[in-house]
Amino acid sequence: MNKRMQDFLNNLRTLKYSECSITSYGNALKVFFSFMERNAIARMQDVTIEDLENYKAGLIEKEYADSTLDIYTRTLKLYFKFLEDRGEIFINPAEGMRKHKRTMKMQYVPNPEDMKRLLELPDTSSAIGIRDRAIIETAYSTACRIQELSNLTLHDIDLKNAMMVIRQGKGNKDRIVPIGRHAVKWLNEYLTRAREELLAGSYDEDTLWIGFHHRKITSPAIHKMLETYSRILNISPVITVHSIRRLAATQMLNNGASPALIAEMLGHADLGTLYAYLKVTAKEIKEMHSRAKVGE
Repeated sequence: MNKRMQDFLNNLRTLKYSECSITSYGNALKVFFSFMERNAIARMQDVTIEDLENYKAGLIEKEYADSTLDIYTRTLKLYFKFLEDRGEIFINPAEGMRKHKRTMKMQYVPNPEDMKRLLELPDTSSAIGIRDRAIIETAYSTACRIQELSNLTLHDIDLKNAMMVIRQGKGNKDRIVPIGRHAVKWLNEYLTRAREELLAGSYDEDTLWIGFHHRKITSPAIHKMLETYSRILNISPVITVHSIRRLAATQMLNNGASPALIAEMLGHADLGTLYAYLKVTAKEIKEMHSRAKVGE
């Protein structure tokens, strides 16, 4: 990795970009550098807007996904702006680069009945079953991300006031979210009946969820657990923490919650990210309006 690219990625870290995003931007830059090499473009100062559009056209030809094209385009705009701010280039070719227009797809939202079946599946006569039920209830109630869920500690849960602190969420921001009564019930069951058994006498660390080897459960382990339960119930696509998050947001919208407050609870910087959830709700409203024969 060249020093200029490393400086760019480090700059993203200072701006509080997540490591996942930084890795994506780094991979996107490597693809662009390969394009420069194939086209005998030796210096960043020599890149033109025509080069960038040709690069983008090549990606489209190779049938890259819309989400990938969006990341690759945003990466170049960020990178060339970084070089411009450092005085390494005087003309920013990416400034006039057109953003890739993404095709908005209806995001998968689990059926509430399937969600109910999923919640009732874990064997709550066992410590693992109680833990799994508590994890699913917490994900459903708080609409948190999978990494936020796996990173919870004992100090983040306030069952008395039914509140939870999500620390270092997306953008390294903390937020406080409410916990519903079902999640409170199963969290209490987990803390009083299951957690000590899962620790099995090992060091009582602060992490909330205890997994294999009596240590913190990982995000992949939570995903695998949900995948296993979904397949047992023959639910397809399988239910994930992210799709549970969408279901929670959709149900809040359908029941009259303010989109701005939902965006705040989900840790979104603005309402734009909530668009996928709004599309689902709009479809349901349209179907309801048609059934009601309004104006006929």
